[in-house]
Amino acid sequence: MLSYLDPTALSVVLAAGASLIAVLGALTSAIYYGIERSRLPQAVRWSELDSVLGAKEERLRYLDDEIKQREATLAERDQVEAEAEHWRSVLETVKAEYAALDEQRREIETVREEYRQAAENLSVQENELRRVRGELNQTNADLEKAQAEIAEIDVRREDLDRLAAEEKEKETLLAHLHEQLEAIRDEKALQDTELLGVRETTERLRREGDDLEREAHRLTEQRDEARKQLEAAKKMLQEVEPRLAEVEELESQRNKLDDDITRKEDESQRLNARLARLREETGAAADTPKEDDERVLRDLRTVPACFAKMEQDGEPEPIWPLEQSLETEEQALARVSRLLEEMGLRFPRRTLYAFHTSLKTAVISPLTVLAGISGTGKSQLPRRYAEAMGLHFLKIPVQPRWDSPQDLLGFYNYIERRYKATDLARALVHLDSHNWPEEAEPYADRMLLVLLDEMNLARVEYYFSEFLSRLEGRPREADAGKERARAQAEIDIDVSRSGQPRRVYAGQNVLFVGTMNEDESTLALSDKVLDRANVLRFPRPVGLRDTNQPEEPKQMAQGYLPKARWIEHWTQDAQRLSPSLREQTDTTIEKINEIMDDFGRPFGFRMSQSMLHYVTNYPRASHQAGSLLQMQHGLADQIEQRIMPKLRGIDVNDYGAPLRNLADLAGERLNDQQLGEAINQASQESAALGMFNWRGFTRTE
Repeated sequence: MLSYLDPTALSVVLAAGASLIAVLGALTSAIYYGIERSRLPQAVRWSELDSVLGAKEERLRYLDDEIKQREATLAERDQVEAEAEHWRSVLETVKAEYAALDEQRREIETVREEYRQAAENLSVQENELRRVRGELNQTNADLEKAQAEIAEIDVRREDLDRLAAEEKEKETLLAHLHEQLEAIRDEKALQDTELLGVRETTERLRREGDDLEREAHRLTEQRDEARKQLEAAKKMLQEVEPRLAEVEELESQRNKLDDDITRKEDESQRLNARLARLREETGAAADTPKEDDERVLRDLRTVPACFAKMEQDGEPEPIWPLEQSLETEEQALARVSRLLEEMGLRFPRRTLYAFHTSLKTAVISPLTVLAGISGTGKSQLPRRYAEAMGLHFLKIPVQPRWDSPQDLLGFYNYIERRYKATDLARALVHLDSHNWPEEAEPYADRMLLVLLDEMNLARVEYYFSEFLSRLEGRPREADAGKERARAQAEIDIDVSRSGQPRRVYAGQNVLFVGTMNEDESTLALSDKVLDRANVLRFPRPVGLRDTNQPEEPKQMAQGYLPKARWIEHWTQDAQRLSPSLREQTDTTIEKINEIMDDFGRPFGFRMSQSMLHYVTNYPRASHQAGSLLQMQHGLADQIEQRIMPKLRGIDVNDYGAPLRNLADLAGERLNDQQLGEAINQASQESAALGMFNWRGFTRTE
């Protein structure tokens, strides 16, 4: 065992120390070489960093292996020390035996000498180990320094990558500049070509200029000649002017005389009519025969052309002999949309639904107004809607001279002693089964759509205000059979000299639509009319195409729409809304009214009920009792139709905040971004004028 200690342990430790010293020396040289290399110019350093870093990483792996070997050597040293301790104990045993056994003393001395030598060797080994540990610590310090340098190298590598990226960007920019330079060169070549053409053109123009100069000289000569003639004409005019003044005076007098003659002729006609009426009322004309009721009312009882065609035998033939086959509201609206498309008209679905719903709310809002510029299809929409739905259609062109309800319903002619009826009066008579049962028997179950075309050419309040009030007072269809319930809604028709009028009732099966062009020749609607109307605006033509309309459209109704289907099945009341949807609708209407109060223009109970009725009747799938989308679309339409017209003329600067609140409510709460953006845009466009001007907007859905 002593022989193992001496040759193996000490030789291993010494060899390991020598190897470690060599490694550390090499590492120190490498690090020193790296430091010296780092002092070189940056361009040289960066070019060799990768190779140096790879060499150092390989050296570090080698040092890790050497450290592992040294750690194994240290473990062997610990084992040697353990064995030395064992042999010390053995030596003590030997000493005891030596004391007892003299013959073993020499062997013990030998062992002692070996032990001394081993101890000396162990001391030398420990000194060498301490030296190796010091070198190892120095190596670790150098290693940490090298790692710091490696980290710095990584930072510099990142800088190098950034510089490389910048250089790449510069190269890209340079390439782009080269492309621009080539483009400029091409453009310059093109400009040179154009310049050559311009030079040729200039030369040609110069030649033409010379020709024009010669022509100008000739014209100057003609001008001088014309001036001489003008001077002569002026002298003649000075002689004629006094006579012209006399002629103008005579012309003015003649115009005045013509006006007086026209006025006196009108006055004469009115006086003759009044005289005839007074003679009849006072009995002065004793030879006048007793008035025949049949003859007086013959014109009023004539079937209007919107209901029937007159056959050769003089008997009327109804336009639709049978009623339209049973179908849902969705199916009917789909047919309307297809007919509009077939006729070359395109309206957004929201516009069609808004028009349809406005007609269904006629029990509260009896008038639907289509407003906008000319050529937007305002008159075509109600006509084609009626044709597809199975509604009888009556178009009434409004005249600028209209100033009384007689222009709508007709009048009693005192000279001819009979009533001169209009088509509207005839149509109302043939739909009124309460006051005119015989005339209405064939048509009482039908629907009529009346179009007042260009209704604002005359003052609407003059000819339609009383009529509108009567329509607003109409009872619901279930109560129309009670005379007291419909009394306030019936219209008086002066049909005789006796002063006893006949009455006519326009029920829920009569729908009124008006169109109005907004230009300098028309009149604005009053608040009374706006409060009772839904106003749909058409800012510009929406999909109107120039196509040949088919002679026989395929989507027209094959029969008339029964009144019961429209009133009892398609028209609903607010009780049909679900409780949650009713609550959301009421809350939103109240919020709209709060914003209107900020404008100083709050609305009353009638408009609140109208809005609620509109939401209730907005088209929905037949299996649905109501949906959030129904409320959002319905109230967004009501803001557009009923609220925006009431804001016309307000000061944009004073009411900017309420306008923004209204736009936010439309865009966010009602999810109608198009309407919200249109309100904001109208506010911005009106800021320069100071007064708010709403012209509507074009829907895309």
